[in-house]
Amino acid sequence: MRRSVIILLCVLALLASLLVIFLCTRQAEQPAPPSESLLDAGWNCAWYVYWDSDVTDELEALQDDTDSLCLFAGYFDDGANVYMPEAMRQDRELLAELQTPMVYVSFTNDVQHADGTATQKDVQLLTKLWSDKARMEATAGELLDTVRDMGAGGIEIDFENMKDDGIWTSYGSFLQVLADKAEERRIAVRVVLPVTAPVDTLALPEDAEYTVMCYNLHGLGSSPGPKADAAFLKKTAEKFSVLPHAVYALATGGFEWDADGRGVRALTQAQAEALAAESGVKTKRDGDSSALYFTYRDGDEKHTVWYADAQTLAAWRGVILQTDADARFDLWRVGGNTWA
Repeated sequence: MRRSVIILLCVLALLASLLVIFLCTRQAEQPAPPSESLLDAGWNCAWYVYWDSDVTDELEALQDDTDSLCLFAGYFDDGANVYMPEAMRQDRELLAELQTPMVYVSFTNDVQHADGTATQKDVQLLTKLWSDKARMEATAGELLDTVRDMGAGGIEIDFENMKDDGIWTSYGSFLQVLADKAEERRIAVRVVLPVTAPVDTLALPEDAEYTVMCYNLHGLGSSPGPKADAAFLKKTAEKFSVLPHAVYALATGGFEWDADGRGVRALTQAQAEALAAESGVKTKRDGDSSALYFTYRDGDEKHTVWYADAQTLAAWRGVILQTDADARFDLWRVGGNTWA
């Protein structure tokens, strides 16, 4: 009997030890708790999208804590010529009134067609822009001319959907051409890189600034979930630590999914909070990502929403700072946020 009691006590002690180990491991995987210093640490750059004009108050709040703003975005027409939405020129006038110290103009590989439709992240466009050295130089010159016409001091390149090594190699060559021409004109260059970028083998200009898209873990083309979580951010920071002075872009807002798990629409923080209030549901905070989520019913159909708030952004910054103590951060994007 006494021996059975001793064995039972040993088993219980072993189980208790395993539980402690599990909880400690689980705690280590959680995002760092938010702190006031993280929320007030400032931003390297914040994006301002031309289709969201009701952001003056947020821009004013960001002025003292943000080194630069980036106008998003110019793109191309059917002839592979630069296309600038008229609203972007008005945005530049607004930023001039705010006396923003540094303004970048961003360009994507989207195509605005003559019939009014558009193609996003068009790889075929890139093959035209980089067909040879002369075309690279012409493209770089046109982009830089547009930046100067906008009265901005910097250019941002945000080309995406590149999947094979040949495209990436051509991209590196184009960026070098752009960087050389930009240096002659004293225009700053920054480049947005997706997490899939082959940074360990890709030849990149040394003088450009590189910002990593630390989001898209979940989105319109995936199952419901946060834009980022601790494991994803840690892996991303470790991969891009090979870049000198890497910048990490964090995303506000979130997405809504229908009952079948299909992405329905993107939401700002304000839109997500309003939807939760209208639906009379409470939000919950996910442990692995610090993101907020909730479900509600639209008639008979269940919808799921995930989004980020100030506490989420602070936690994401904390995770990356654990890997890269000198990390700087960009904000995608201004508009619909209550963190500022």
